[in-house]
Amino acid sequence: MPDEPSDPLEPVAATADAFRFLAFDDRPELEDHVRTLAARVQAVVPQTVGVSLSLAEPQVTFTMAVSDRRLLALDGVQYLEDGPALAAIRHARPLEVPDAAALDEERWSLFARASAHRGVRSTLSAPVHVGDAVVGGLTVYASTVGAFSGRTEELAALVQAPASEVIRDADLSFSSRRQAEETLRTIENQAIVDIASGVLAERSGVQVDEASERLRSAATQAGIPVTELARLIIDLHDEE
Repeated sequence: MPDEPSDPLEPVAATADAFRFLAFDDRPELEDHVRTLAARVQAVVPQTVGVSLSLAEPQVTFTMAVSDRRLLALDGVQYLEDGPALAAIRHARPLEVPDAAALDEERWSLFARASAHRGVRSTLSAPVHVGDAVVGGLTVYASTVGAFSGRTEELAALVQAPASEVIRDADLSFSSRRQAEETLRTIENQAIVDIASGVLAERSGVQVDEASERLRSAATQAGIPVTELARLIIDLHDEE
């Protein structure tokens, strides 16, 4: 009788959790919600090019979803050197930037340059509340100067309820995201070490476990990460 087929390999729990969590960024319902928000704003301000929704935790703010992924870099430069999205959350009030190019050179200069590069000329950022607490922020990007002039309060009120609902229903945190990323990074690093160990085992005629131990010991002796030595072994093998 032929052998029964073995069960397919399953990722360890931490690995599965990490993949499930990082798949959050690709969950269509979140982007659908944010695109709906963008459409609401665009009905009032046709020059709107996109919307970004962020979650604010006590020590850090991070992007939940955007209506256009090209806007992620504009969020990123604000996390590097501050910007209107973070200021609106800090001060718990809407903040309009009528002309991003006219920002003071010493204030949000990286954001100003990045906005120009992405074709964004003005922004409106508003805090998102759940009850009395500021739990996040929403930033609207537009392609013309002064697109939101005179409409700050109107637009902030327009997006407040749906934005707070999305954040309230989202089950995630920055620490969870970082933990998931670190889990996957550990898995990737282990894969590199495993490949290098296989190369060394074949080269030296020893078992893979012994080759792995030799690799780790050598890296420790050299005072370098084992992945650095492993990559060198793999590169040298590929050149043969």
